Amino acid sequence: VNLHQSMAELSKMTEHRRVRILQSESAMPTILWAVLVMGGMITVASCGLIGSENVRLHFALIVALSLLISLALIAIGDIDQPFRGEVHVAPNAFIRAQETMLQPGLVPPNRP
Repeated sequence: VNLHQSMAELSKMTEHRRVRILQSESAMPTILWAVLVMGGMITVASCGLIGSENVRLHFALIVALSLLISLALIAIGDIDQPFRGEVHVAPNAFIRAQETMLQPGLVPPNRP
């Protein structure tokens, strides 16, 4: 029974690993990026068309909105690649699991 459970767990781990590898290679569709970038450009352009008596305040509003949209797109791009970049999934849990499995007291002795 113990060997059967171990093999089932190993099979689940292998399946989850394959899913993680597939998900790490996938990316956001190009059409979604086009919609996000074009939406940002249209939003900034529409702000430029709205008139304001105070030119400096109007310019500051457009710069602030452009900065906000740019930062949002950068964050989306970074989060789109979960295993690379500044925001990524760290391998700490896997390293800890490997260290736990390699501890001498946890490995059963080989029997002849």
